Parts: sequence; structure tokens; C-alpha cells
Amino acid sequence: MTSRPPHLPPPPPPPPPPLPAWVLAFPPAPPPSLFNSPSRPVFPSRKQQINRPKQTKPKASCFNFPDAPEQSSTPFPFLELPCEVRIMIYKYLGPNTKPNKWCGAPQRHDGPCYPEILSVCRFINREAIDIYYNTSVYFEIDISNNGIFFLGQRYLLNAPLPSTVRLSQSMCIRIQLEWRPVRQQDFKNRIAEIFPATSRLQNLQVYFQATSPAYIGREATPEIVVAALDNTLSPLQNIAKQLRSSFCINFEAQIHQGRSSLGTDLNEVVREYFLDSDA
Repeated sequence: MTSRPPHLPPPPPPPPPPLPAWVLAFPPAPPPSLFNSPSRPVFPSRKQQINRPKQTKPKASCFNFPDAPEQSSTPFPFLELPCEVRIMIYKYLGPNTKPNKWCGAPQRHDGPCYPEILSVCRFINREAIDIYYNTSVYFEIDISNNGIFFLGQRYLLNAPLPSTVRLSQSMCIRIQLEWRPVRQQDFKNRIAEIFPATSRLQNLQVYFQATSPAYIGREATPEIVVAALDNTLSPLQNIAKQLRSSFCINFEAQIHQGRSSLGTDLNEVVREYFLDSDA
């Protein structure tokens, strides 16, 4: 038996057998990294923490309102409601208290008014007009030679007024009468427009103020006062006769533009002009 010389290396091992095809189709996964292992979480850097938006929690509310339903294109069948329910709605949309300032628009103590309900259709207008312009709410109007103040607006004495002035059932009017024959016809036309023969008024309060005609060189006699009333306030006299107990006239003693007012005796002449049936 021959021995191998000691200076020769050992023979190489035999090559491994080839792997099957099904093993080669699935390559081995890379080894897990120490920084991405589940056991060691990755924390964001300081810069990422600063730039990241804050997540705010929704505020807790005691009101959990459901989502608003989608608006339907089909109109609400308002006229199919019972008449009693519609009347309740008209009362809620109309005024129920006097305005905050003189000659302002009547309003509600719990919210705004909606006169647009009267313009929906003729049926609703006929049904709601007596409820909207009810007798418990007084519409205020101020008329003088300087113009007419109504619903917060100023109108010239020779300009027409809105139709609202003829719809109210209760009115409080302040009249400042001056002795200017040039403006008497315009004054009378506006009074006739406010108080037509077919007026709906049921309650009327008048605050009357008239300056003395002495500043134009005329003596303040009962005849002159009655003639001036005929030329300016005769339509109001007809309404006063119709209302009777619902008509009230008060006299203001305030001095107007430095001119003296009518005396007590002439104020009684004015009162008799409106309340005396034989005037």
C-alpha cells in the first residue's frame, strides 16, 4: 500500500447536488434588520415630530344632532295642512309687539317678522292678511309738511305711500299741522290715501299738534281753524265718525320751531270737529 506524500493538499469535497426547480422559484427572504425588527420600534426624528400636523380630538357636545336630511326638490304641501295649523303659522310669522323706535316696522318679541308670506299666492294672502295686520299691533305714522315717516322710511308729501298703510287695522298717527295753503292740497291727498273710504281701521289714536296761524298775520279764530281742517283733514273726520269709541285724539303742547301752539279753547274746537256728528 502506497501512502500519499505529505506535501500534497487533500482533494476538494464533491459538489452539492443541484436544487430542484420548485426550490429555485422561491428565493430566500433577506435577513431581518436590527432597526426594522418588530421588537425594536422606529421613532420619528425631531424634525418629523415638529412638521407632523397635530391630531385634535373633536369637542364633546351635549347635543348630538343627526345629519341634516337632503333637501327635496318637491315643494312642501303647505295648503294641505289643516286650517288651524296654518293660522298658527301665520300668527308666528306676523308681528306681536310695537317697534323699538317711533314709526318703525312692527316686530316680534322673539324674532323677525316675515311679511313675504303674504306674497306667496292669493289664497294665502286672503287667509293671512287679517292675522298679520291684526288689531293688537299699532302701525305708527308721522305726517307733516316736511314729509311722512312710515315703517322706518321717509316719503315726500307729494309722493304716493306703500299699500301697507291701507292694510293695518290699528294705527297711531301723529299730525303736525301748519298753516301753509300751498301744501294743504298735498296734505289732504296723503290723508285721503292713508284713510280711504274702504279703510280697514278698527282702532285709531291721533296725536295732534298745530301751530298758531298768528305768524302769517292771521288771527287764530275757530272759523279759521275749522276751515284749515276742512282743507287738510276732512278724510280723517269721516273715519273718526265711523270708529267713534275706537277713536282717540290727544293734543301735544310742544312748541314747533319757536311758534306758539293752539290754545286750549282751539284744541276743543279740533276735538269737536272730529267727534261731533254735526260738524
